[in-house]
Amino acid sequence: MDDLNRTIRDIRNYILTCARGQLRGESLIEGLGRLVADFRQNTKLEVSLAGPKEPIADLRQVNALVLFHICQEALANAARHAHASKITVDLWSTSDRALLEIHDDGNGFDLEGCQQTVGHGLANMQTRATNVGGDLDIITAPGEGTTILVWVPRGTGQENA
Repeated sequence: MDDLNRTIRDIRNYILTCARGQLRGESLIEGLGRLVADFRQNTKLEVSLAGPKEPIADLRQVNALVLFHICQEALANAARHAHASKITVDLWSTSDRALLEIHDDGNGFDLEGCQQTVGHGLANMQTRATNVGGDLDIITAPGEGTTILVWVPRGTGQENA
C-alpha cells in the first residue's frame, strides 16, 4: 500500500511538474517560490527558499529556466531517493553569475557509482548547466545528504528573469 501511495504521489508530482515547468512571465525567484510551494504542498517536506527580492539583472531567460529546471530535478530527486526531511534552496548572484544551491539532509549517495548509470537525472542537470556556459557541482556521501551547486552566467540579453 505504501508503494502504491508513493507511486500515486510521484505521478501527481510529475503531472504538476509538466503543467508548471516553465517561467511564465515570472522572475526566477518568483518561479522558484512557486516551485517550492507546490513541492512543499505535495510532499509535506520542510523546504525553505532564500534569495533576492528583486529579479537578477541581466540574467537571460534561458539561463533562468536552466536554474529553474535544475531545482525542479533536485527537489524531485530529494523526494524520491534521499528520504530527506529538510531541503534548503538558496539563490544569489555575483557581478557575472547567478548561483543556485539546493541542499537536503537525506541519505546522500555514492557519486562515483551513480555516475556510471546511464540516463540519470544528475547527468541531465550537468548538461543543462554546461549548455549555457555554466557548471554544476554535486557534494554528497552516503549518510551525509546532498548539495547541488549550479551557476550560470549573467549577461546582457533582451529577456531578464
